[in-house]
Amino acid sequence: ESYSLGYLFEHDFSNRLKLRHNLRSFHSDRSFDNIGIVQQPQSSAGRLFSRTAHDRRDASRAISSDTSLQYDWEAGATSHTSLVGFDYVRQRHETERYQQSAPALDLFNPAYGSGQLGESVPNQYSNVSRKEQVGLYVQNQMKIADKWVVMLGGRQDWTDTEASRYFDPSQEQQQDDDAFTGRVGFVYLADNGLAPFASFSQSFEVATGTDRNGDQFEPTQGEQYEVGIRYQPEGFDTMLTATAYELTQDNVLVADPVNTNFQTQIGEVRSRGVELEAKTEIGLNANLVAAYAYTDARTTKSSPATPEKVGERTGQAPYNQFSLWGDYRFSDFGLPGLKLGAGVRYVGSTLPNAHLDGEVPDFTLVDAMVSYETGPWLLSLNATNLTDETYIESCTYACYYGEPRSVVGTASYQW
Repeated sequence: ESYSLGYLFEHDFSNRLKLRHNLRSFHSDRSFDNIGIVQQPQSSAGRLFSRTAHDRRDASRAISSDTSLQYDWEAGATSHTSLVGFDYVRQRHETERYQQSAPALDLFNPAYGSGQLGESVPNQYSNVSRKEQVGLYVQNQMKIADKWVVMLGGRQDWTDTEASRYFDPSQEQQQDDDAFTGRVGFVYLADNGLAPFASFSQSFEVATGTDRNGDQFEPTQGEQYEVGIRYQPEGFDTMLTATAYELTQDNVLVADPVNTNFQTQIGEVRSRGVELEAKTEIGLNANLVAAYAYTDARTTKSSPATPEKVGERTGQAPYNQFSLWGDYRFSDFGLPGLKLGAGVRYVGSTLPNAHLDGEVPDFTLVDAMVSYETGPWLLSLNATNLTDETYIESCTYACYYGEPRSVVGTASYQW
């Protein structure tokens, strides 16, 4: 079960000064009781496997808030849009787990539902984690002579992270982190509809825990470089975009070569890729969007204890992804409020996490929608995985099926 509640607030003090404030609260609860094979076969015949039963409940809570002021101003031949604001995020997640012994299973002659489960005992992986993050940010976008657009921004973040055992809250770990990150970008607007662009941005992510000396881990750091070009031919409602990027994350946790029971921050991962997108209107009533992404994500630095990992592909990152979507409004048939849409998504094969073998197969999904607008009402049905394809979406410490067919109805009223 999950639900969220929030609002978006915006107020114009004048034609130049604008205030925005957004707030959202999220709650989620999940039961995940299961029985699984946990050991090698009990006999050389490879038939009989030991099993363990788990009772598990997860609960997540989060609230996020973002407040900003935007001011538009001019200086000479330049126009500026300046932004200053702060955001706040508070998250809490707890997982309560118990385990029981379960009857062994003969894979060649399985008998499900037979036998009794053992006594329920607390599981050591039960824990509670909390995180608070406050960020202050500032950004200025400058347009020069209606040709050059330059953007410069930065933010300072402070985080407070706590972790404790669910059944023994006294064993608590707490750490504080802070970091400054920046970004810069530019676009050139040519008269022929071409717009080349480039950008550089930084990021950070909290890494919890300590090394073998008891020192807490530093946040991981990320940098991204991006170049590309957009083309909007005059007289056509078409936008073509091509982008190439490289992003690198360092301070990644890997096995400590001195004591592999601990981790150290000497790892690095890198992702390179190309993204292509085309948007166009066909006539007055039809729209088409096509997108393709190629991603090459790999480990570039590892521990001396695991040199074989250098050059390995990152799990859960497909080489190829493709999507195509089109919709049509029935204005020519006297039904301007009726719209139909359909699309297809393709995700290439991926690798699982390091301790799992094999490959996660690629999959293709079909989506569709229908909507009808009448007066202030908008009624819509959205279907994902329309053909109810059975597929494996990811393999982390276990493998998970993707979502089955889902149809969601929405009614919106505007006034």
